[in-house]
Amino acid sequence: MKPRLGTLRAQRLTTLDRPSAPAHEAMRTYRDLGRATRPAPPSRFAKFPTFFLVVLTSLVFSIPSFAALRDAQDSGSMAPPAREIRAVRIAETDDALVVDGRLNEAAWQTAVPASDFVQREPQEGAPASEVTEVRVLFTETDLWVGVLARDRGPERIVAREMQRDGPYIRDDSFALLLDTFHDRRNAYLFESNPNGARRDSLITDEGRDINRDWDTIWDAHGAITAEGWTLELRIPFASLQFDPAASEWGINFYRLIRRKNEENFWSPIGRNASLFRVSLAGKLTGLEGIAKSGGVRVVPFVVLESSDTKQSGSNNDQRFGADLRWAWTRTLTLDLSANTDFAETEVDVEQINLTRFPLFFAEKRDFFLENSGIFEFGPSGALGVSPFRAFFSRRIGIADDGRRVPIDGGARLTGRAAGWNLGLVGVETDELDADLFGGVVPRATDTVVRAKRNLGNRSSAGFIYTRRALGSEGGANELLGLDAELAPTSNVRVGLYGALDPRKGTDEGAWSAGAEVDWQGKNSDVGLGVLEIGESFDPVLGFLLRRGVRRYTPRWAWRPRPDWPEVRYLFFDATSEIYVDLEGEVESAATVVTLAGFRTPKSDQVSLSLELDREQFDRGFTIFPGVTVPAGDHRFERIALVFETGQQRRLAFSGGMSYGGFYDGHRRGASLTVNARPNRHLRVGGSWRFNEVDLPSGSFETHLFGQNLDIFWTPDLSFRSFVQYNNVRETLSWNARLQWTYRPGSDVYLVVQQIWDDDGGGLQNLAARDRQVLLKATFAFAR
Repeated sequence: MKPRLGTLRAQRLTTLDRPSAPAHEAMRTYRDLGRATRPAPPSRFAKFPTFFLVVLTSLVFSIPSFAALRDAQDSGSMAPPAREIRAVRIAETDDALVVDGRLNEAAWQTAVPASDFVQREPQEGAPASEVTEVRVLFTETDLWVGVLARDRGPERIVAREMQRDGPYIRDDSFALLLDTFHDRRNAYLFESNPNGARRDSLITDEGRDINRDWDTIWDAHGAITAEGWTLELRIPFASLQFDPAASEWGINFYRLIRRKNEENFWSPIGRNASLFRVSLAGKLTGLEGIAKSGGVRVVPFVVLESSDTKQSGSNNDQRFGADLRWAWTRTLTLDLSANTDFAETEVDVEQINLTRFPLFFAEKRDFFLENSGIFEFGPSGALGVSPFRAFFSRRIGIADDGRRVPIDGGARLTGRAAGWNLGLVGVETDELDADLFGGVVPRATDTVVRAKRNLGNRSSAGFIYTRRALGSEGGANELLGLDAELAPTSNVRVGLYGALDPRKGTDEGAWSAGAEVDWQGKNSDVGLGVLEIGESFDPVLGFLLRRGVRRYTPRWAWRPRPDWPEVRYLFFDATSEIYVDLEGEVESAATVVTLAGFRTPKSDQVSLSLELDREQFDRGFTIFPGVTVPAGDHRFERIALVFETGQQRRLAFSGGMSYGGFYDGHRRGASLTVNARPNRHLRVGGSWRFNEVDLPSGSFETHLFGQNLDIFWTPDLSFRSFVQYNNVRETLSWNARLQWTYRPGSDVYLVVQQIWDDDGGGLQNLAARDRQVLLKATFAFAR
C-alpha cells in the first residue's frame, strides 16, 4: 500500500547523530504521552493465547496430515507442466569463459537455451514482443548464466544505472531466481542490466520478506550489440546454500523491456503474483558433481578513524577485527564476527516525527542481513510499519538514545536442516559509559532462536525465542512465539501468530496474538487483519509501536484495465487501520481512500486520495517545541494529490500536495523529488519535504532538504555524496563515501561525515559540530 503523504519514514541511524525522539524510549513512555494511567481491564481474549499456542504446536507436529494435504493439492491441480532447463557441465580444462558480457565462447553453444518468454505486462499471457534466450553452464565451482536479449531497436535500449544494488527497474534489465532447496517458497534473486550493474536479494516465503540489502560474491558483465544486449553471470556455488540431495533446483528468468514497460517471464506468472512467487518457477536440472561448499571465508578488516564530536571530543582511533563465514554443510552457514564494526554503513535519511509514536529504522548492517527473512515474526503493516516485530536487530549494538554500543563479537547460524529453516543469533555487547547524551548501557548477551517447518506446498509453521541477559544487573527478558502461514489456494494466504513472555504468561497481559487473511486476484485484492497486544507486553529485542490495544485492518483494492490507449490501468483502493483499547474504546482510526488513480504505459502515475483520521487520547503531547496537542477526541480529514513520472526517464519527478485538518487545526503539505540521469556514470537528485501546521497552541513549518551526487566509474568504483538540512533540528549534515571493490568480497571505504548547527543565523551562519573521517579496508580470502 502507498504511505500517506507527509509521513516520513526512517531508514537508519547515523553514528554521529541520533533521532530527536529515541524510538525505544518513545515506545516505553507512550502511556504517559498519549493517555492517562488506568488499571488494565481484563481482556475478553485472556485465554486465547494459550489455546492459540496449543493449536500452532499441533500444526508443527502434524506433518503427515499436511503431507497428505500436499499430495491432494498436487494431484488435483490442473496446472501445466513446469518448464525445464538443463545445465550443461563444462570441464575446468576447457573452461575458457570470461565474464565480459560477450557470448562468443564455444561453450555457450553446447547448451539448449530457454526461450519462449511470456508477458505479464501489458498483455498477460501473450508472447514476448522481443526474443530472449538464456543458457546455463556450470563447472565444479561456478554456475554460469548467459543471456541474449534480442531487440529490434537496440538504439532505444535504456541503460543508465551503474550503481551496485541500484534500482534497475529504471533500465532494461534481467533477473535470475534460484530456488536452491526447491522448497517452492524461498530463493535467491540476482539482477543485472546491460551495464553489468549488480543487485542481489533474498526472498523469504514467496515475498513476505524481500531482503535487498543482502550481498554475496558474484560477477556480471553486459554489452549492447547490434542484436540487442547480452549478459554473463558467474555465481560461485560457495556463495549459495543448497540441498546436496536435491536432483533439481527451482529457477525462473525475468526480462524488463523498459521503453515498452513490458515484463516477460520464462515460467509464466500472472498479474495476481510476481517474480517472488517461487512456487511458479520452472526447473533447473543436470547439476551433478558440484564441489563441496564446506569452505571458510575470512574477512579481516582495519579501520582508521579521526573524529571531533560533542559527544566525545577529539579522538583518533584504530580498530581491528575479522568476520568469518564457514559453510559448515551445504545447507548450514556459520558466521562469526570479532570486534564487529559497521563503519561503512550508509547514513540516515533525516525525518520529522509529527506523531506520538516511535519511528521504525530499517536494518542495514551486513552481519544481520544474511537470511534475515527467516527471523520475520509478527503482523504486517497497513498504513505504516508493523506495530510489532518479535526480533528487531537494531536493538543490538544501538542504545535507546541512538548511541553506538560496542559489539565484542557475534555468531549466526542460518540455513536448512532436517526439513527446518533455522536461524540462531548470539551477540555479546560491551558496557557503554555515560556521556552528555545518556546514561550507562550495561553489558548484554542477546540470543535469538528461530525455526520454521514447511507444510504442504506453500504453508509453514514455526517458533521464535528471544532473550536478553544483562551482565551487570543479572536480569533477563524473554519472548516465546509460535506462528503459521497457511496457503490453502494460490490466491489465499492466512497468517496466525501468538507471542508471550514465558515468565509471566497470559494472566499479566504480557502477550500478543493476531490473525490475517488475504485474497489476491488479477485485478483486485481484499484483506483483513485482527491483532491484540497485551497491556504489559514488552519484547525487549523486538519493535513495539503501542501496547494494550486491539488493531483491525480491512483493505480493498481494484485495478480495472479499460481499453484506453494512454492508460494501462486505473486503480481504486481503501485501507483502514483502527486501534481500540482493551475496553473497546477507539484510540485512533485512519482510513485512506484512493478516489481515482491511473498509470500510463510509460509508467507515469497520478492519484487523488482522501484520508479520514480520528485520534482520541486522555493526555496531550508536545508535537513541536512550544506547540502542544490537547487531550480529547480529534477528527479530521485531508485530501492529497500524488504524482510520479516514469523513473526510466533521464529527468524524473515525483511528489504531491495535501491539505486538510490536523488534530484541532490544519495542515498543508508538499513534497518534490527530482532525479537526473544524463548518462550511466552520473546521477544527481534533490528532494524537499514541507509541512505547514496551524494549531490553536501555535503554528510551525517543517522543511527537509536533501541533495545527492553519485558518480559511478564502474559498478565496483563509486563516489556518493548526500547533503541534508532539517530546519526543526537546525542541522545541516553531509556524508560522502568512496567505495572500491578491488576484488570480489574485498573493499576499501573512505567515509567523511560532517554536521553543522544552525543557531538561528540561517545557512550562512552555520557552526561545525561533529566531524568524522574514516578509512576501512577489508581483505577477503577463502580456502
